[in-house]
Amino acid sequence: MMYQVLYSIEANNDLADIYNYYLQEVNENLADKILEQIVESLAKLDFSPYRTVASHKIAKAREFKIPNLSYRAFIVIDEQTKIVKILHIVHTSRMFPNSD
Repeated sequence: MMYQVLYSIEANNDLADIYNYYLQEVNENLADKILEQIVESLAKLDFSPYRTVASHKIAKAREFKIPNLSYRAFIVIDEQTKIVKILHIVHTSRMFPNSD
């Protein structure tokens, strides 16, 4: 059964931040490639969302390591609606969630 992959507002903001970082620090070409790789990797969760691991950082969430990049996505899977919701996309070196 196929799942629908949806992005939260926070995940969309994370993508914008990632793109802007590479745009400012490197160049537009790399920013485009990084964004494309992240989005393409997450799109594949439509077929196999359980190739993720249970998150110890967010209750009831799972984590997906973006292949060949230092990013991970936090997701939730709703079996009733067959929706995979992307909650956040963060660099693996970042403390997440923030410990305030």
